[in-house]
Amino acid sequence: MKVMMIAEQTESISRYKNFFEDLGAQTVKYRNIAKALDNLDEIEPDGIVINVVDYPRQWKTVAEFLRGTQGGNLTCSPKLILSTEDSPYFDDTELEKSQVLGVDYIIRDFDDVEETADLVEDFRTVDEPKIVTKFVRDDSPIIFDSWDNPNPILDESGFSVSGTYADDERAKAPVAPGSAVHGPKRSTLPETDVHFLFLHDGNPVTGKVTFYSAPVVYFVPDNVSAVNAIRFGQIIDQATIVDESGSVKACRVQVQEIDDDGIEFCLL
Repeated sequence: MKVMMIAEQTESISRYKNFFEDLGAQTVKYRNIAKALDNLDEIEPDGIVINVVDYPRQWKTVAEFLRGTQGGNLTCSPKLILSTEDSPYFDDTELEKSQVLGVDYIIRDFDDVEETADLVEDFRTVDEPKIVTKFVRDDSPIIFDSWDNPNPILDESGFSVSGTYADDERAKAPVAPGSAVHGPKRSTLPETDVHFLFLHDGNPVTGKVTFYSAPVVYFVPDNVSAVNAIRFGQIIDQATIVDESGSVKACRVQVQEIDDDGIEFCLL
């Protein structure tokens, strides 16, 4: 059994590590979601646990990647586990979204025996020895037993962390989407050189792209009324994206966020 852990906070990583390794599973940690998705075929995890406090929006990208056409090309079919840790952003609306996106487990407290009972049953491998967590350097897909730093900074749980992160209490606190740490609201960002359009009810919908980091596109339509009927989780089969290099690609997309100004899509 292998479990991929995606989190920023050292305390959370330590909690997941102890929980799954006590069940006999191997754990691999990531802080960079794009790198984690890139390495799914190499790691072939049986489960992915992602911290919703650290990634209040990006967990939807992971879910859509796994359940979309890109996920169908993977060599593994990991169960998706959301760790909410009493996140103030994971409300009833987010819970409904998680159900639409096929999340397998939502765990508020990994120390709660009753809440984690089904998870324990799925991931317990009593016949396998405990395997020490391997560390993944975010700028490389290679797995290391430790960071290749001759003098790594270690926290109390033995994890190698950056010097700034270890001392930065702000990194451990919940941060609201759109805050100064997460960056400005995406609809207020300047228009990028990426172009995107799609068909909705047989009509082309045009607009501007203010954020693009594959597979995520934030799109501000020219005519807001043209997209009033679009709903969260909806899949649009006919779309076209032109990236910064001028490369044109026909694609399918899924709606992963809607706000008053625009729509955040995930390329499938």
